Amino acid sequence: MNKPALDPRLTRDETTQVVEGLVTGWTIPEEVPQGLSTAIVPNSECPEGAQFTARTLHTLVLRSRPRTLVVLSSEDIEKPELVAMGQIQTALGASSVDERLAARIASELGTSIEIVSGDSKNILSLQRMVPLLCQVLAPGCRFVPIILPRESTHEFTPEKLGAKLGSILQTEQGACLIAGFQLPKREKLGSSDNLSDDASIIRHILEPDTKNLMTSSMLVNIQDFSPVVVAVEHSQKRHAQRGFLLEHGSVGKQDQQRGAASLVL
Repeated sequence: MNKPALDPRLTRDETTQVVEGLVTGWTIPEEVPQGLSTAIVPNSECPEGAQFTARTLHTLVLRSRPRTLVVLSSEDIEKPELVAMGQIQTALGASSVDERLAARIASELGTSIEIVSGDSKNILSLQRMVPLLCQVLAPGCRFVPIILPRESTHEFTPEKLGAKLGSILQTEQGACLIAGFQLPKREKLGSSDNLSDDASIIRHILEPDTKNLMTSSMLVNIQDFSPVVVAVEHSQKRHAQRGFLLEHGSVGKQDQQRGAASLVL
């Protein structure tokens, strides 16, 4: 990936200016409704990925005013992990874990989820980026980071976890979910094959269909699809009937690019 969008050597004021610049000129599409529950963004800290995420958060804040964001990323693990207490350190200060909601999720999921430390290596890029952006875009917002296996395992079924999270969060005022999203690698920039592969996945989010979403992801060899499957199943449990594509493009270095999209449901 390119260098991180937000250089840790910047001062607090400089970091704030960078974040504000990421949403400058961004206009929320008129058809995006109030009451969103779910956002899906590129899982990238590069400048392009940060802009996708910032604009999506800005949309979520203006349409839903979230108090807590459950943030999903994935890693090479067998069982989901939950950060249930503490703070997430950012260049703009510490962001708090919503310990009450985290405890409820842990209680509801029981032995199907593991509790891990907030200062462990399991705080992944999206779970650092979202709290940092929210320091400017949604001050006071709290977080529940959850790390998922990259794919289904014998201890983890993304559809079941998504439905369970949907049931939990629909009774929690101001709770929304944001998931990291991988699209296929760009074999040749600007080719019609790239766009077709992206479209085959995105359409199953816009018209939520987790079964076909998983099938399409596997056909184009995406190994990091569990967060978006959980997110779509969660949104359906919360009665979202369609999704809205905010932006589509690519992230990464010139010779190592992936498709990128941000969506809300």
